[in-house]
Amino acid sequence: MAWWTVAVRVSDHPVALVLLAAFGGGVTAPSANRFGQVSPTTAHDVRAELGDAVGFVLDGGPC
Repeated sequence: MAWWTVAVRVSDHPVALVLLAAFGGGVTAPSANRFGQVSPTTAHDVRAELGDAVGFVLDGGPC
């Protein structure tokens, strides 16, 4: 029998809450960094790390 672990994170960031309310549901997304790399804290860092591999970055300010 296979067992799976699922982590759920609920943000209290105002931009995320508006996005989720407008969307009317949840969002499934990976982390904004490559495996083994430091997690970015700004939209600029995300772009520098992932470049054109990501079509859109929603900038809600540093975190």
